[in-house]
Amino acid sequence: MSQLVGRVRRFQATAPQNFVAITFSNFVIVMGYATITPVLPLFGASLGFRTTQIGFVVASYGAARLLLDLAGGMLGDRLGFRRVAVGGCLLVTAGALLSALATDFATLLTGQIIAGVGSALYTIAAFTVIILLADPLRKARLLGTYHTAIIVAFSIGPVLGGALGDVISLRAPFYAFALLAVVAGVTSALWIPASVERSGSPETQPGLREALHQLLTTPAFVISLLVVSTGYAVRSGVRNTAIPMFAVEELGMTVAMVGVLLTAAVLTNALLLPHAGRSLDSTGRRPITIRSMAANAVMLLVLAFVGELWQLFAVVALLGAVSAYSGLAPVAVMADVMDDDVRPGVTVGLQRMGVDLGMVIGPLGVGFGLQHVGFRPTFLLFALLMLIVAALSFLAPESARHKQ
Repeated sequence: MSQLVGRVRRFQATAPQNFVAITFSNFVIVMGYATITPVLPLFGASLGFRTTQIGFVVASYGAARLLLDLAGGMLGDRLGFRRVAVGGCLLVTAGALLSALATDFATLLTGQIIAGVGSALYTIAAFTVIILLADPLRKARLLGTYHTAIIVAFSIGPVLGGALGDVISLRAPFYAFALLAVVAGVTSALWIPASVERSGSPETQPGLREALHQLLTTPAFVISLLVVSTGYAVRSGVRNTAIPMFAVEELGMTVAMVGVLLTAAVLTNALLLPHAGRSLDSTGRRPITIRSMAANAVMLLVLAFVGELWQLFAVVALLGAVSAYSGLAPVAVMADVMDDDVRPGVTVGLQRMGVDLGMVIGPLGVGFGLQHVGFRPTFLLFALLMLIVAALSFLAPESARHKQ
């Protein structure tokens, strides 16, 4: 116990100023989004939406983020990251409230778009400040702590949302999201600095067009974008959209238990992240990517034949476990290609676009599949997609320098 306390004190002493507060505000807003995850498709269904419309609603949040990923950092440079972060939180609050009051497709879609825009502005601003404040020698550890906070938030959120939806109403999680966004906004206003002094000269870095060309002609990075987009398509489409509906409609699960089900995937993901990191360093990015994408395909194949609740829990937990490897591999590749000659913000922005593109494609693909072929064939189609990307990953060279 004394050793743990000592480690915490040393971390607090060496962490950059405001790091804990910014990480807390990010934790709060991510937990808010995770709160609506298990109920959003069910809320749409309760309003009489078709499955394609539900897919559009779920995808709209990621679509809005996608449009703002690169622009958010540029806006922070111009207006200051504190203003952008607080403004983003205000937009999230407005979007969540509008969603809570929705009675038709257009209103719920608009609310989710507004919340997605706000989330993109906040995330880019907060993450950029963390990177700029961090000591280069401790950046990986700090970003790891930041990422752990996100995982914990995603673990708590679905349970809270499922309980609120089951005990109060399907609208209650949206009000909770709005309240949590207010908390994040107040924290950001108090603790995110108005400006951050940057190391290095912008004149020494390539322009936007040159940086984009450099990154998009790097095979390992391009394949990593494909991997991350596919992974998040499965996460937002299959796990967050199709599985909750499948669990309720086909297996008779309650809304509260859907929250527990989604949390199981997040927890297994968090438990295996340390081993995933060690494996990526010791074995290399390329082999872990191939194996984990193939494992995802197998799990989705098995999902298509699930007939009992315990089987669904097992498959979802295993999906969370293998996604620890397939999700961390593209981040490791991004770190490999990011050096002094590539603009870090452009590199991170491109990967965030890959993430959000997957969050758009996944629910749309699931909505189309459910409307035309049903749950189980849709799961098989996503399994085939994962298998194709696993095969394409053979084309990527190893990006880890010590494994080349």
